[in-house]
Parts: sequence; C-alpha cells; structure tokens
Amino acid sequence: MQSYAHFFFLPNFLPNSYGVSQIIANFAAKQSVFLNINHMKKKSLKVAALLLCGTMLSSSCIGSFSLFNKYEKWQCSMTDNKFVNGIVGFFLQPIVGGICLFVDAVVLNTIEFWSGDNPMAAGQVQKIKGSDGVLYTITTLKDGYEVKSPDGKVVLFNHDAETDSWTMTRNGLTLPVDLAMVKK
Repeated sequence: MQSYAHFFFLPNFLPNSYGVSQIIANFAAKQSVFLNINHMKKKSLKVAALLLCGTMLSSSCIGSFSLFNKYEKWQCSMTDNKFVNGIVGFFLQPIVGGICLFVDAVVLNTIEFWSGDNPMAAGQVQKIKGSDGVLYTITTLKDGYEVKSPDGKVVLFNHDAETDSWTMTRNGLTLPVDLAMVKK
C-alpha cells in the first residue's frame, strides 16, 4: 500500500511497516478523506444530470411562449405611464413572470410540440405591413387567421386539420388555397 505520509507533511524517516505513516494512510483511506471515489461519482452524476437538463431546456425546439408574451405585453401596457409600468413590473416580474415562464415552458410548449398548436395562441393580434404598403390587422383564430384591411374588408383563412388544407373566405365566397402557388 502506498504511503500517505507526505499528505500530512510527516518526515520520510518514519517507519513504513505499520508505523505512523501507515496508520495515517489507513485512517485516511477508511475515512475517505483524500480518495472519496463514491462521493466523486455521486457528484459527477449530479453534474451530468444538471447538464443534461440544461441541454434539454435550451434545445432549439422551444415553442412560442405565448402565455409569457401575453403577460409581458400586458405588463408593459397596464398604465399609460411607463415609469409606473416599470415599478409595478419590478415587483410582479419575479413572481408572475416566473410562473408564466414555467407554465409556458413545461406545459403549454409541450402541448404545442405534440399537438401542433398552442392553446394560448388564439386571439393574438398583430399589425403587419403588406407588400402594397398597407397596414393589415391579423388575428389568430383557433383554426386559422382573420386578416382585416384598413378599409374594413375581412378575409378568413381556415385550416382543416383532417385534410391538412387551407381555405380562404372573402365576401361569403370560400375558395381552396393552393400553397404551392403561395410559396412562389
């Protein structure tokens, strides 16, 4: 057995045949002071598990985080004063923002991944400038989109999940949408 006397800065002239250095070496080995292999295995297993969880949480399939984005939009526009919004947000963000982020990451994004649609996505409204320079209002529906032009005209785009096809409804007339023509 190797002598561990040098760990305790004992002189080299001590006897090795069950002398002081051998007793200290046996004590150190039994107490796992220097060579705690089991503790190192448990610690490295915990570190590996944490790294694995971190890689799973930061993968590229993260979802849309609609609940957190709705909370964030509400928090930024709850009053007309941006300073009041900032102060209230300072106290709400760690609690409400954390809960929304957790529910979004664990529950809603999982539903979105496996089903293909996010339960919180319906009702989102965006204003997008079209290629003609006009600002259109697009509302997300449960099964499609509603596009409203500034002059009040409405076009509905509906998705049929059974046939995986899209239809466009304008002025009471429903037509199928050929996605091959849209992509060109």
